[in-house]
Amino acid sequence: MNLEEFKQYVNEHDDNRIKGDGIADVFRDSNSTFRIVCKKCGSLKIEIYGENGIDYGELTGYSPGENVIKCLECGNAVTVWK
Repeated sequence: MNLEEFKQYVNEHDDNRIKGDGIADVFRDSNSTFRIVCKKCGSLKIEIYGENGIDYGELTGYSPGENVIKCLECGNAVTVWK
């Protein structure tokens, strides 16, 4: 096995690497060691979604992205602008 094959093997078999679209997949996986709990009601039914910021150019400027963490039980939510 050469170095490139070894690196590919490690990436494919890394248990700490999330195979998904983003950070929300860390908390959706039932085998994950991480959880987000609503402090208001104690629910584990949490949804995370967001968007990246966009730079429209010198004249229009930058529009910041956001991540929203929302409890699907009580509606408690927080928005993190980035």
